[in-house]
Amino acid sequence: MHGNRSNRAKFSRSAALVIIGGICIAGAGYHFARTAIEATLRDDAIMTAENWGRYLGNAIKDIEDIAAGQPASEASEHLLQASRAIGNVFRYKIFDPDGRLVLISDDPDYTPEEASLSKHNPTAASVVATKMPHLEFKTGDGVERPLYYSEAYVPLQRNGRSVGTIEVYVDQAKSRAAMTATFRKLLLQIVGAILVAFAIPAAGFLMRSRQQIRTLDRLQHVAHHDDLTSAMNRTSFTDSMATLVRDDIPFAVHFLDLDRFKGVNDTLGHAIGDALLSEVVARLSRLGDSSTFIGRVGGDEFAVCQINADSERTGKFARLIVSALGLPFTVGQHEIQIGGSVGYSVFPGDGESAEDLIRAADVALYQAKSTGRGKAVKYEISMDDERQQRVLLEERLRHALQHSEFEIYYQPLFSTMDRRLRGFEALLRLRDDDGYLVPPDVFIPVAEEMGLITAVGEWVLNEATAFAQGWPGDLTVAVNLSAIQFETGRLVETVRNALEASDLTPSRLELEITESLLIKDPANVLGQLLELRSLGARIALDDFGTGYSSLSYLWKFPFDKLKIDRSFMLELEDADGKPREILKTIVALCRTLNLSVTAEGVETNEQLAALRELQCDQSQGFLLGRPMPASQIPSFMMSISSEPLSATVKEPLVGRAG
Repeated sequence: MHGNRSNRAKFSRSAALVIIGGICIAGAGYHFARTAIEATLRDDAIMTAENWGRYLGNAIKDIEDIAAGQPASEASEHLLQASRAIGNVFRYKIFDPDGRLVLISDDPDYTPEEASLSKHNPTAASVVATKMPHLEFKTGDGVERPLYYSEAYVPLQRNGRSVGTIEVYVDQAKSRAAMTATFRKLLLQIVGAILVAFAIPAAGFLMRSRQQIRTLDRLQHVAHHDDLTSAMNRTSFTDSMATLVRDDIPFAVHFLDLDRFKGVNDTLGHAIGDALLSEVVARLSRLGDSSTFIGRVGGDEFAVCQINADSERTGKFARLIVSALGLPFTVGQHEIQIGGSVGYSVFPGDGESAEDLIRAADVALYQAKSTGRGKAVKYEISMDDERQQRVLLEERLRHALQHSEFEIYYQPLFSTMDRRLRGFEALLRLRDDDGYLVPPDVFIPVAEEMGLITAVGEWVLNEATAFAQGWPGDLTVAVNLSAIQFETGRLVETVRNALEASDLTPSRLELEITESLLIKDPANVLGQLLELRSLGARIALDDFGTGYSSLSYLWKFPFDKLKIDRSFMLELEDADGKPREILKTIVALCRTLNLSVTAEGVETNEQLAALRELQCDQSQGFLLGRPMPASQIPSFMMSISSEPLSATVKEPLVGRAG
């Protein structure tokens, strides 16, 4: 009994010693591990802060001015905002050399005036003076602040000089949790204390290294790339071009603009539009080789740099881009057709700097868009003058619309057989700053590209219908419609409002469209034409004989009149008689379809006689009456009413365009 008791006592003492020893070893291991964790977290926070201070000091050119309390430049502001919370840094502050707070990353409204009134931070000031970092471990609530984080003060340096202090807030909750979990796992193993001593610092070093690499990579990407498409941003793209210029490496820069992209955003939403932009970059990436790089330089504008390309390869590549953009894009459940235009310049030859070459490519792109879109155009020096003229014309159009300085000229329309006045066609006119008339085929396409034609067209409808309401009898007024007016979806309402406001009998209003409009979106156009017809207005197909001149349009669409293009008049007296036979066939076809026929461009009595022989319904041209301002209409009506019907048509006494 005594021996057993003694053995139990020895066992108890041994067990106690083992337990106490285990506790001591565990305690020592815990203390050692905690010390190692704290040291690792300290090193991690200081290294993170130093990396940030070094990165901002190198990346932000005006960091010294910012540290002195000056406002940041636009480029620096973008980089500072983009770097607000990347990796495990969730906040930072910048102090001037005296320890005064000048910038807070998560307070963009913090002003220089507030900075000038802020108290000096002795810790920040001492870091500048001693160039020694300072670290404070903090705990938070897990909402406003992480559960564990550090505030590290390190010198903010520029070219080896301390220009201030940066205080970096480093989120260490995950790192601390990860290290603690690792320690607990290792402690359960036989060599727990030893493994803890070596494994935790090693694991912390690897985690810290990976975090630093990811953070720096993210910072570099934000600084140099577009977040949406991952293409280079404009600054990075320009800097890369500048390097090529400095190294005298030949290259071409292609500027491209997407056609009809706004319509995608308007109809399908911005999410689909953003996805489409990413698809565009992906498609462009597949066109070039490894040396080609792409930049996003605007909302739907991109640039592609093609290195070591001769003139033949450059032109071919530009046309390849246009072809690629013309193919359909599949975005989600949508198949989208947009298209694009390209303008390009080359180095050497078209500029001596990256900025010169970008400007030249932009001018060429402008030329491509203004001449019909879907084209690739190389920069020529003569385009600069054309661009300047275009800018002046755009300014004139905006001013004319704002101040109602457009004019309407009216060209008379006569019955061919008895030469009675049947109505007028309203023709839009614009004068330049010197008072000379700008050709309509010059300013109207520009107004369409600028998006002004809808407002201008509404003004013409209102003015023409109001003026025509005062004409005697059943004289008609014809107004030309633009394709863009159909695209807005408000055309029917605009016509209805003009008729109601003017009280013009609807049948006295003729609306003229061209065949090109029918090719673009026939279903949409047909629906609106039927609505316009239901209002009582008459519909005319203008310039027939140009383009496709598809006969199917004549019975598929609700036309009341067909206007034969003036080009037929130029060939009407041809010796072989073919133009006359074609006109005869057109008139006969219109008779079958119950359409009236008007011939444009009548300039001689012989042409008028031929049209009478062909029994063409109406005629229009300089022989019968030139376009004239509204003020000359009354005297013109009086002059023609006093002439006998059988008289040979003479040059009108009034109505010459100025």
